[in-house]
Order: sequence, then C-alpha cells, then structure tokens
Amino acid sequence: NDEESKTCLVLEEIPIPALMAFVEDFTVLKTQERLIAYLPELKRLSVSLVGKGAGPAFVLEASKRTEEELEEKKGRNGGADTDTDAAVVYNEEKCTKALQSFID
Repeated sequence: NDEESKTCLVLEEIPIPALMAFVEDFTVLKTQERLIAYLPELKRLSVSLVGKGAGPAFVLEASKRTEEELEEKKGRNGGADTDTDAAVVYNEEKCTKALQSFID
C-alpha cells in the first residue's frame, strides 16, 4: 500500500516490558543504514506503544510514499506498476544475496 495508514494492534497477553523492548529495538533497527539500503520501506513505518485503558497495544503507522519512493519502488519491481506485477519479476538470487549480507 502506497498510502498513509494507521493501525492499532491490542496485545493483552504480552508483558509490557517485552512490548517496550520491541518498540525500542524497531526504532534502533531503523537507524541501521546497511539494513535500510536493502529495506527502504522501514523508513515509512513507525511503531509506538500505548497502554492506558484498553491495552497494551501497538500503534503502527505508515507514511504515504513520496514520488521519489514510488519511483524507487517501481525500479525495484522491475518497472512493474503494481505489486502483483512485481511478483513476476522476483529475483531469488538477488534476494538471497541481500539476506546473506546480514549474516556475513
């Protein structure tokens, strides 16, 4: 989805310290430039924790893609205009190489 969105995910059974750790780790993850080079979508996402009243819950937000991000996405998708079309140009070798770079 290229549009802005916001979702609330209630997680009643998970301890608040674990949820706080996830939010903190996700925030740190977004600062890892080596990762962002392969997963630029992370820049659009934010996660926050709410816990008063009903909850605890994550608030997941995605910002709208900029024109530059839309062009980059189209480039990653082999020029496909939709994600469905992009599935046709999936390159297993390229994806495996990208994942391997985080292990090595």
